[in-house]
Amino acid sequence: MNDREIDVDEDTSALLSAIAEAADDPLMIAEAARVDPAEFREFLSDYGEVLDEDAVQILEAAESFQAESFQLRSKKRRRVIRHYHEVKGDDGLMRLTYPGIFVRHMAPFRLLLLLNLGLALSVAYGLLGAALVWYLGGKTEAQVFFAAYAGSFKTIISLGIILGTSLIVFYTQDVIPNTIEGALGEQLAGDYFHHKRSFFSLRRSLTFSVEAVVVAFMIFSYCRFPLSKIAEPVMLVAVCFEYALLAYVTRKLLYTSMMLHSLLGATVTRNLFRKRELDAINAYANFASTLAVIFVCFHVVTYYSGPFLYNRPFGQSVKTFLLLPALVAAPLLIVCSLYPRVVLKKLYGRSIDIEIKRLKKLMKTEDSSAAEKRFYLIEFDKMSRDELRAHLQLTLSDFLSPIAILIMLIILLLRGLFPSLAVPV
Repeated sequence: MNDREIDVDEDTSALLSAIAEAADDPLMIAEAARVDPAEFREFLSDYGEVLDEDAVQILEAAESFQAESFQLRSKKRRRVIRHYHEVKGDDGLMRLTYPGIFVRHMAPFRLLLLLNLGLALSVAYGLLGAALVWYLGGKTEAQVFFAAYAGSFKTIISLGIILGTSLIVFYTQDVIPNTIEGALGEQLAGDYFHHKRSFFSLRRSLTFSVEAVVVAFMIFSYCRFPLSKIAEPVMLVAVCFEYALLAYVTRKLLYTSMMLHSLLGATVTRNLFRKRELDAINAYANFASTLAVIFVCFHVVTYYSGPFLYNRPFGQSVKTFLLLPALVAAPLLIVCSLYPRVVLKKLYGRSIDIEIKRLKKLMKTEDSSAAEKRFYLIEFDKMSRDELRAHLQLTLSDFLSPIAILIMLIILLLRGLFPSLAVPV
């Protein structure tokens, strides 16, 4: 007979070792193998013609262990929980509160201030544009311009949203590299620094924005605003600026995702999950992409239903190009808002693995049984994984952007199929 080698994985090997250490003690075997009394009883009734004495002892031990070991497990679990929060380095208040958006980097009220500043600048542009048209064309043309700017096309709102979003992205763009380099340091690969240079490149930002301005100018020149020759260029500047700023925000978020992707090959040498050292990245991406998607939805719905003249050779066929931001930018923004969770989950998972290895080394010197040590490590690992899963799980708020875009497309479809149907914006 030929000898054959059987490959045994680590979990099975550890289980066999624990059973061997049990020295035929039914209670220890039941604990090591995690015997469920109900399942084991069903197994015996299905496959055991005659109840074996050892099997009966293991069944009784499993029932006894399940009924009487609650206090012992509670003590061990309390010890695991205490050590778990010691490892995390937090306290009760920290566990009940979430740091929020850029709390360690920028106060939330300052973010709102920047968003309001964008809205204020949009109002100021509308008033200055109306004053310029009044000066060059008269009061009537100025009134028609401001009615279109603030009413028919609602540019005063869409321009304000994207201006505020761009200001937030600009003033918080250091959050991403500072967070990554502070957490990983020398473990970063060369691809990260390449994407970082692209992220901060002024030339690339200008290139993207100028391309967007060219596209916007071509689309809205053919659509034609219902304004005079003096007022129309003022509106064209505003809408072209909206496209330029959207390109800027989208580019920043795209290179943020590329920097994060380069981290998948980085080596994690310490517990980053302890203080949530990478959470600011997820907050940055979510906040910026959500504002950008809000802008896209509002911009597309209002301009698509706007009273353009469409008296160029192509007529209303150009109207389809007004959906361009929703078809191009919106999918990228959604991906950029969700992808950081994937990277953070992998990096935090490696951090938990490192902490488990560290605990194994520390517990070698402890005067505890192998079963107690194993229980301790399993409970710690389970608690960490559960909290990581809860910390980065997708919630309803994460699907607001896709839902908003879907609703927007449905509204536009209804307006296209039933022009007489009044669908509110």
